[in-house]
Amino acid sequence: MADVDLETPDWLFKDLDEEFHFTLDVCAQPWNAKVERHYAPVDDAIEQPWDGVCWMHPPYGRDLDVWVSKAWTASQCGATVVCLLPARPDADWFHELVLGMNELDAGADEIRFIRGRLTFEGTGREARFPSMVVVFRPNVERAKRQPIVGAIDPDEPPPWFTEPGGTSRVIVIDAVEDRG
Repeated sequence: MADVDLETPDWLFKDLDEEFHFTLDVCAQPWNAKVERHYAPVDDAIEQPWDGVCWMHPPYGRDLDVWVSKAWTASQCGATVVCLLPARPDADWFHELVLGMNELDAGADEIRFIRGRLTFEGTGREARFPSMVVVFRPNVERAKRQPIVGAIDPDEPPPWFTEPGGTSRVIVIDAVEDRG
């Protein structure tokens, strides 16, 4: 199975669905749709409207930036988009769209780094790369943000780590915790 067709681990989707209550899977294959209402490749999801609460586990190919850009744009139109992405802090799309280092100074509302490597459904092996969950929420005022550098203890985050209103911007999820 190529990295472009990796299926979301069931435990991760279940945990996130309990929190967000997804209404649309924007990047499904016919065999791995996580939500009843979904877009398959034949639907050309980039050209479709994204609304409600969207789950996005895009193909991890050369067009990853297009998917992340669409997620950000959909959030500006009223959707909440929760994305499972490779953690690539060296990529331009990470700085511009996730951290919000762009002319609009707008980026993601949450970045949840996953500690350890995910084992995608059907692969039987750990991913070759780290992963993160990125959340784009609609109509949220985004203050200028300082780049986050260094390790953060999720049990005792520093004061600058939490935005007004008490929502953490960066969270660590443990991928190797026993979920059985």
